[in-house]
Amino acid sequence: VPGIGIELRGEDDEPVPPGTPGRLWIRSGSNTSGYWRRKELTEDVVRGEWLRMGDTLEERDGRYVYVGRADDMFKVDGGWVSGTQVEAALLEHPAVAEAGVVSRPDGRGLARTSAAIVLESGADEPATEELRHLVSAGVGEHASPRMVSVRSELPRVASGKINRRALREEPDTAWA
Repeated sequence: VPGIGIELRGEDDEPVPPGTPGRLWIRSGSNTSGYWRRKELTEDVVRGEWLRMGDTLEERDGRYVYVGRADDMFKVDGGWVSGTQVEAALLEHPAVAEAGVVSRPDGRGLARTSAAIVLESGADEPATEELRHLVSAGVGEHASPRMVSVRSELPRVASGKINRRALREEPDTAWA
C-alpha cells in the first residue's frame, strides 16, 4: 500500500533476513502516537515513526506469512517455536480434542516445549513419543513437546481463550 512501510525485526529491533521469524513493524502517516494514560505500553509499541506490533511473521518467497502472536512464541535450543503451530500439529492426532502449548523450564532450567491436551471422548491416551513425532514432522524437532499432560479440560480466561499463564505456572511433572 503506498505510504505504508513494513519490516520484520528481531529481538534486537534490527531487520531479520528472509526465512527468519520477526516481529512486525509498521510505519504509516496514520500511526497512533500512543495509548491514553498507558506510558509503559506506549514505550513498548511506539518507536519513533514505527509501531512494533504483537504479531510474528516470516518472509517466504517475497510473501509475508503469519507465524503467531509474539507473546505466544518462545525459543527452544536457539530456534523459534510458535505455540499455535505446535497446537495445530497436535490436533492432527485423532485422539486429541484440544491442545495448549507453552514454554517451561526443564530440570536443568532450559526452555522446553510443554503441551497440555484434552482427549476426544473415549479415546486412548497416545504415547508421548507419537505426539513428539507428529510435531517434529510438521513443525520441527526443536518444537516437539518434552512434556505432555493429559487433562479433562484446559484452563481458560474469561474470553474463553486458553490461559497460557496458568499452564506455565503449573507444578513440574515428569519430562520426556
